[in-house]
Order: sequence, then structure tokens, then C-alpha cells
Amino acid sequence: MIRLNKVDNMIVIFSWVLQIIIALFFIKPALDNMRLSPEILIDRHQLKPGKSVIINRLLGIFQLLGVFGLILPKLLNIYPVLTPISAIGFFIMMSGAVFVHKNDPNKKLLIIVLSIAIISFIVFILNRQYF
Repeated sequence: MIRLNKVDNMIVIFSWVLQIIIALFFIKPALDNMRLSPEILIDRHQLKPGKSVIINRLLGIFQLLGVFGLILPKLLNIYPVLTPISAIGFFIMMSGAVFVHKNDPNKKLLIIVLSIAIISFIVFILNRQYF
């Protein structure tokens, strides 16, 4: 059995806390994208009128897979390499969202998106040993 020192234990705990934050951030939007009607998505400004809802459904599926990939592989020690892959996927997605929202008048949304991007990158760095 591998014994970790205090610093290593703190890093592992910190990584888990960040992973749970990301998972909690994405779980509701993932489920909403997969199940809400096009009319509701249009009302929420998540879908433009006349556009297909398929992209939202796929985004929801990928977000949910990312949430599972962030938590389950490391928790179950089955293909733990999927944890940093999921984290970098969320980082890439949120980096794109930063550019989409950079000119929005609501700077609060930009700060949230940028924060999740940074947290995702930190999770990737903390779990890179699985590569």
C-alpha cells in the first residue's frame, strides 16, 4: 500500500473538491439540455428560434459524460486517465465560452465561465500523473 504524506493528501483532497465543484456546475445544465423542450430552451436564450435542438441534446450528453468521466474513473480506479481528459475537455469548452461571453454586458457570467475554465485546468494539472 502506498502511503502519502500530508502534502500529497491535501493535494488529493483539493483535487476532489475541485472535481466536485465542476461536476455540480455541469450536472443541471447537462440534464436541462437533454430533456427540456425547444420552447423552454428558446425562452432561456439557450436556443435560437428556428434552430435544431439536436446540438443542445448532444451538448447535454457530452456534458453528462464529462461529469461521469471527472468523478467515476478516479473513484473506481478504472481508467483513471479519463479524469484529466474530462478536465481538459471542460477547460476547452469553457475557454470557448469565455470568448462567446467576453462582450456580454453581464460580466458576472464571464467571471463564472472563466473561473470554471481555470478550475478545470487545475484539475487537469493535479491529475496529469495518470497519463
